[in-house]
Amino acid sequence: MKKQIMAVVTLLGMMVAGTAFADLKDNNDGTLIDTTQRLVWLKQADCFDKVNFYYAQNKPYGLASGMCGLSDKSSAGQWRLPNEVELKSLQGNLSKFNGNISDWYWTSNPGTAPSTSKCILLTNGTTQSFDRNSLHYVLPVRRLP
Repeated sequence: MKKQIMAVVTLLGMMVAGTAFADLKDNNDGTLIDTTQRLVWLKQADCFDKVNFYYAQNKPYGLASGMCGLSDKSSAGQWRLPNEVELKSLQGNLSKFNGNISDWYWTSNPGTAPSTSKCILLTNGTTQSFDRNSLHYVLPVRRLP
């Protein structure tokens, strides 16, 4: 019983810290679904070229079925830029994504200095603030309906 309680406490601590790994399932429609967090990820991790933060905020909103390998019947306005915790949760399942995943990805979180935003290196979860004019990838996400 004591071991079970410790396991639950450890798991909850990891989830709060944003280090619990997503349990991704391939939906065979250009998306990966994390049923734990109820998130849908674009499977093509490098669908959009590297862009600055201002474009990174807007690119996902235009994403819809028929683009980037999607056949999920999603429509423009459903997708968004993920936050730091959401992106970090992908560390354990990067092999399920297509395209370049070994680079920096924008988050919706502000950086540590003015005119900066946080990016995550998906391969190891490193977080760094970058000037918003620097160029990095975007990995769109949306909530399950």
